[in-house]
Amino acid sequence: MALDLSKIRNDVNKEHKKKGVTKPYSKEDVFMMEGVQPASHSANCTNEYFLTTKVEYDVCCNCCDN
Repeated sequence: MALDLSKIRNDVNKEHKKKGVTKPYSKEDVFMMEGVQPASHSANCTNEYFLTTKVEYDVCCNCCDN
């Protein structure tokens, strides 16, 4: 299944309370929060995304000989 993640948008609050003071989120923060988050949980669906990095070296560096 192909899914265009750029088309998914969430409604988010434009401001938050910090130490009792209401402060607006920056435009960059709002843009990031509106998109798909690393984990999304709702009553009907739960999605979690994980990144894995696998590194392999083809060349011996002779560091074990020292």
